[in-house]
Amino acid sequence: MADEARAALYVRVGAGVLIALFGLLVLAGSLKVITEGIEWTAALRVGTWRFVDVVIGTLAMLVGQGLYALVAAWYTRQSDMGGVAFLRTAYGCCAVAFSGAAVLLGDGFYPVILSSSGALLVATLGTFIWRHRGARAPLFREAVRSFTQYGVIWRSGWRLSVAGAANGFTAQAAGLAVPALGAFSEAWAIILRTGGGFTTVMQTVVAPFVERDLGLAVRVADDRAFRRTVVKGWGAGLAAGALAAAVGTLAVLWSTAPSSPTTVWLGLAALLYFLGQTGTGAISRALAIADRQSSQLAWDLARFLVFLTIIARLSGVELLTAVGGTVFVFSVIFVLLALKRPPGRLRRT
Repeated sequence: MADEARAALYVRVGAGVLIALFGLLVLAGSLKVITEGIEWTAALRVGTWRFVDVVIGTLAMLVGQGLYALVAAWYTRQSDMGGVAFLRTAYGCCAVAFSGAAVLLGDGFYPVILSSSGALLVATLGTFIWRHRGARAPLFREAVRSFTQYGVIWRSGWRLSVAGAANGFTAQAAGLAVPALGAFSEAWAIILRTGGGFTTVMQTVVAPFVERDLGLAVRVADDRAFRRTVVKGWGAGLAAGALAAAVGTLAVLWSTAPSSPTTVWLGLAALLYFLGQTGTGAISRALAIADRQSSQLAWDLARFLVFLTIIARLSGVELLTAVGGTVFVFSVIFVLLALKRPPGRLRRT
């Protein structure tokens, strides 16, 4: 009886969370209309933003990143690489569609951030619903019961959710810098959209295979294979990042003025940024597979604090170069953490 009561409570909580998420999206759309034209100066000296852009867009981004990280970790802890691959593929498809809609519907911080958040939410909830269809028990009761059986929420889920939220902010740090670039904001936005869309597709193709090999190496207790797969995934990510930076820079040269010293700096910043982002993209679940959520949380929070400092102190192209360099340096730290003491087996909770 106690288990049934607890399951019923979790069902109500889960339903409430879903209702709140959909309400958040509706509220975001409403406030976008109501507060159009209301501008607030951001305390971090990154320019003037609309109030709804900062609060609603960032909140939706953090919620989406946290849920996505938690669900991906749940599938990983169950050694369900098919679930992880399905989730990533769904996110890749949604990201391409939503980003395209953002480009067509408008410019600026709000549509880009909200499209990314919407892709995360739709992909996460859609994967959950699709993979749990046909369950004998009600959908969310069955899902929440599975969560409690594996202890992910209470033992390590909060770490993964906080880390995912921090990672969501830092992943968009280059976008947050757009208002501070002045005349070069359009060029950087073009690099982010073209290169970012390219990296999303590339990581969707590469990451499931890397995660499958990582999970297999853990299950058979092959530390050498684990290390080899981490390095292979990092190399594939670096290649994708270099291509994305090239695509973004070419898009700028094609659509704006001829090359200039500033364009060169933008290209360098884009190269460092995409190398860092895609370098860890294919192995982003390595620490979760290795059951070292505390290391992942510390890494994400440290990067988050560094980004806050950079955005507060710098502006313009210097800010972008610092952001790109920081992303790349932290990606190297991530790889070293993943390679340190690979797990002998996948600990089940």
